[in-house]
Amino acid sequence: MQTPQLIGKLVKPRGYRGEIQLYVTHEGEIEFKKLEFIFLNINGVPTPYFLEDVVFSGKKIFLKLENINSDKEADELKNLEVLIPADKITELMDDSEFTGFMISDEEHGEIGKIIRTEEYPSSEMWIVLRDGKEIMIPVTDQFIIEIDYPSKTIRYQAPEGLFEL
Repeated sequence: MQTPQLIGKLVKPRGYRGEIQLYVTHEGEIEFKKLEFIFLNINGVPTPYFLEDVVFSGKKIFLKLENINSDKEADELKNLEVLIPADKITELMDDSEFTGFMISDEEHGEIGKIIRTEEYPSSEMWIVLRDGKEIMIPVTDQFIIEIDYPSKTIRYQAPEGLFEL
């Protein structure tokens, strides 16, 4: 099993049933609904606790842990660090991480260099300089074949018709 990753700490109980607020300090995307358990750092030892529920209330997150059934029991967990399995975190990439990378398409060859990344409602887009013009390329796992960090190249399988626009 991978080393659990620190994602935040428990801050205060909510209500009387044992729910406790989680303050998230990690910047990655966390798949809370796929979590079955978390680890609490108790005296330096990651101790597993099964999750009964995860409740989102506005920007706040509340955890209901198995066998924690009162506000008093939840209060005893206050200020403990929360860790989860690393595979439940998707690291957020810095927008500039791929700036300067060359994109090559399987069918069309060398496309151009990424000059920036832009966020759109449907997906993130790489803005690529091709033949003096800026073109948008969707950033999705479905089209990315390989990212080679040392050579700063990306092998890409463009959707049909992308470069004919």
